[in-house]
Amino acid sequence: MHVHMSLPEVSEGVWSIEGFCREGIYYQRLIQNGIIKMLNTPEIVEDFEDFLLKAEGHILINGLGMGMCLCYLLKKRTVKSITIVELDKSLIDFISPFYRDDERCSFIHSDAYEYEPPDGQTYDFVWHDVWTYQSVHNISEIEYLKSKYATLTKWQGAWRESKCRAQRKKEMILSNP
Repeated sequence: MHVHMSLPEVSEGVWSIEGFCREGIYYQRLIQNGIIKMLNTPEIVEDFEDFLLKAEGHILINGLGMGMCLCYLLKKRTVKSITIVELDKSLIDFISPFYRDDERCSFIHSDAYEYEPPDGQTYDFVWHDVWTYQSVHNISEIEYLKSKYATLTKWQGAWRESKCRAQRKKEMILSNP
């Protein structure tokens, strides 16, 4: 699956968006202080694919990145609202202008672990993506977030969850021969 993004190649403060080609396809990457934080390449998008294809109605996304999920989901007429919770205010300031023209988007500067939705607010889909790197240490955080939102949504998922669990299983096998 390819999520085509057409963000301008810009830099502001510690953030920049750069384009690059691989095998004749144009992709983009989000960079913070010279470190790549996100890409829209197939190997990254595949982890979001189930969420992107299913999501509709009212959606909560913990973690903004470069807005790849937003870019895709805003093209779906079945999406009524998308609430994005992001800890880094400078990232919100950098990315949100590209999406603010769509009234279905709202950006909240908060920590996903501490954010409390308004009373009575529920979501049809929740996606958790607050990690830069895949790690077995993400599992406890994924479980915490899924528990926190369990009564507020019908469906939720997390970036690289299955890969983190497989990595943990492999590490356990290797450490207990």
